[in-house]
Amino acid sequence: MIGLTHLDLDGEAYYRKLSLEPTFNISGFTSGFGGEGVKTIIPSTAKVKIDIRLAADQDPEDICQKIQDHVNLHAPEVQIKCLGMVKPSRTSIELDVVQQIIASVRESYGKEPVVQLASGATFPDHGFTQTLGLPSVLVPYANADENNHAPNENLDATCFFQGIRTTCQVFLDLGRRM
Repeated sequence: MIGLTHLDLDGEAYYRKLSLEPTFNISGFTSGFGGEGVKTIIPSTAKVKIDIRLAADQDPEDICQKIQDHVNLHAPEVQIKCLGMVKPSRTSIELDVVQQIIASVRESYGKEPVVQLASGATFPDHGFTQTLGLPSVLVPYANADENNHAPNENLDATCFFQGIRTTCQVFLDLGRRM
């Protein structure tokens, strides 16, 4: 998301672009000689690895086909291999059950929770929302500086135990509604 840092956006516009709009990320690029020392060569091949975060109503197979068609139009000799795809998913914040979970988190922490409308995470949430027709809400346990997926990823024990208490509060409150 380096490109977003160069745009003239206020906080709300930046967050909307970061969390609610599709992304196209080059996660790796290899070509030529990459070993120790110096070697003058003209590379015969190059590889690029990309990942794409879809918006809620996009179809991963359709997007993959559109990329394939675009590349075929401009560089038909280039081969594309899809390594995997996950359908996007979103649950409306307006649902009563979502509002109850927000209230439970507020009660558990004793302060107003930060509600994110979307997450850049990749997981098969569509199995709940699309296949089963159920709402899905994530309530993270981790501390804000967890460095998710980084070599120094961490989880503060206090946050972990507070997360367990929050889950218990959510279950109690949802159970009382039944």
